[in-house]
Amino acid sequence: MTSHRPETDGTPEGIGRPGAQNGWSLLYGAAGASSILFVLLLVAALVLDFLAPPPVHGGAATLEFIAAHKTNYVAEQVLWILPNILPVLVFAALFVALYPFRKSLSMIALVFGALPWALLLAVPVSSRGSLNLVYLSDRFMAAAGATESCCGRGSPPPESR
Repeated sequence: MTSHRPETDGTPEGIGRPGAQNGWSLLYGAAGASSILFVLLLVAALVLDFLAPPPVHGGAATLEFIAAHKTNYVAEQVLWILPNILPVLVFAALFVALYPFRKSLSMIALVFGALPWALLLAVPVSSRGSLNLVYLSDRFMAAAGATESCCGRGSPPPESR
């Protein structure tokens, strides 16, 4: 008695067999859309950075800049950090597309493509700062205001007299 089941080589359904890629069109479409969205969001972050560039040197100057441009600074930080999850879809689609042809190449693409983005998400800072600086800026400005109201301008605080 013969079986009517097609012979398989042990690979999961839909991965690694010619002609089985049709079921992955939604992933490919999502990966394409996320790659375009990724680029657009980074361009938006660059535009915000160009409109109000933060100071490069000086801690107090940076904190004062953040206090004066809080909305712009937060939007720029979010636009630098948040879109970094979007390429994960691209690398997953690349893995699925390359798997039927060269399994080792697909794994290399997945590791080298996804690992840097995962590491960036583990340490959520951009090259121009961090969202933690917003809280620090608020505290800095409150302390500066308290010092001015307590002692007046130009005189040291009471504990250093």
